[in-house]
Amino acid sequence: MPVDIFQALLAHADRMASTKSTKVNGNDFGKNGKAMRQMQLAESDARRGLQYRAILMLACQTGFGWVDCSDLRTTDAKRSSSGFPYVDLPRYKSARKVGKPVERRIPLLPSTVKALEALARVNQSQHVFKSDNGSALKPTTCPKEFEKFCQAAGVEGWTFKHLRNVGSNVADEHDLSSRVIDRFHGRVLKGVKRAYLVKSRKPEYLIPLVNLIGAEYLDGETVQ
Repeated sequence: MPVDIFQALLAHADRMASTKSTKVNGNDFGKNGKAMRQMQLAESDARRGLQYRAILMLACQTGFGWVDCSDLRTTDAKRSSSGFPYVDLPRYKSARKVGKPVERRIPLLPSTVKALEALARVNQSQHVFKSDNGSALKPTTCPKEFEKFCQAAGVEGWTFKHLRNVGSNVADEHDLSSRVIDRFHGRVLKGVKRAYLVKSRKPEYLIPLVNLIGAEYLDGETVQ
């Protein structure tokens, strides 16, 4: 996904997040029902804007998909021994091939951390991402919703998969090892020992790739 397309999606998410609601005096839904509904819709749009920004950031710099976003809990965000933030979320889908989830410990860029913190102040839930009804995000409905989001942003012809592949494309451009990409996506490849894939790996391992993504897509941001 080109940088300008990514920035256009972020800009639309920010516009949604800045939606302001008009306060309604009293609790008389009969008198103020329309105004109350407008206020609730505005609040919902603002929350979804914050959520989309966080999702866009994660997909771009961690390669997370809809299932990953649904599985993500606030406790999965951690700090390394040297103090930088990272997300610790094994790829459970890989367990079908190797019997155990493949470890993924991916450093986070400052903008991603900021987006997640802003969303947490609104959601206040163990689930990082939620559906409009307050339940955990449903991966089956996300692709269609994302398509609508892209259309509203004036972006067509690009999918969530293009966004998730940013890390792989950047790694290829800079001739990084295929094992770095495997770790980034939690992939299982033929001919690679299971022990290598399943065992833990320090998040420092992926800092070079994440910094390259930050350099190209986020004005030179680096892991801090």
